[in-house]
Amino acid sequence: MNGQKVYAHQGAAGYFVGNTLAAFSRAIELGCDGAELDVQLSKDGVVIVHHNPRLNYKYCRKGNGEYITEAEGILLENLMLDEIKEYTIGEPNPLTFNYEVWPNLAFKSGEYIPTLVEVIKLIKEKSSKFKLIIEIKSDIFREEKDTWKPLVHKVLEILEELDFETRSIICSINWNILIYTKNKNKKISVWFTTFPFSWFIEKDVYKKDIQPSLGYRARLIKSWKEKKWIGLPVFNRKH
Repeated sequence: MNGQKVYAHQGAAGYFVGNTLAAFSRAIELGCDGAELDVQLSKDGVVIVHHNPRLNYKYCRKGNGEYITEAEGILLENLMLDEIKEYTIGEPNPLTFNYEVWPNLAFKSGEYIPTLVEVIKLIKEKSSKFKLIIEIKSDIFREEKDTWKPLVHKVLEILEELDFETRSIICSINWNILIYTKNKNKKISVWFTTFPFSWFIEKDVYKKDIQPSLGYRARLIKSWKEKKWIGLPVFNRKH
């Protein structure tokens, strides 16, 4: 494919619930070069693989089989790993999940929120070259400074211990995380992500860009004007 690489979003998220071991296994089977995933930190300092900072009511089930409600979407940083493992996430809630967006998605019972260690060990068992793009999640509206550092430290420790540094790429919407990561470990590649620039102009968002919610966009523009947002390094911005 002319040197192009194919990375599966949250594993093969179109076939199984994203960021599950089933999704990563499927991505390897499909011949992808790697996969993107998202990491969070549990209350007891374990790196877990999950996109949302909270339990996701669209597919998260309790031990008794009941799906959680949106109000029960507890912050993962407030849960111990043992508590997180009590929930399964492989079977989307038919009342809240959008099957039109994911028509090929299959149910997989017994899937739970995996740890980064579990994902890497699975990959190493199945492939000698499959890579990971690890997105360090960061709340850009959070007032506390550098709350992401413990997560970065844990991720770097895991990559070093499992000898997965050269097969990993760290990415983030917070570019300060990338600078910090590179200063800590020169072996690891870093990629930046950003929002569409049309989100920041006070006009209609371009049709080709994803449309954010009005509330989120308003918060984003406010932070940008106050020079709080760090998706673009504020220390290099002159306006």
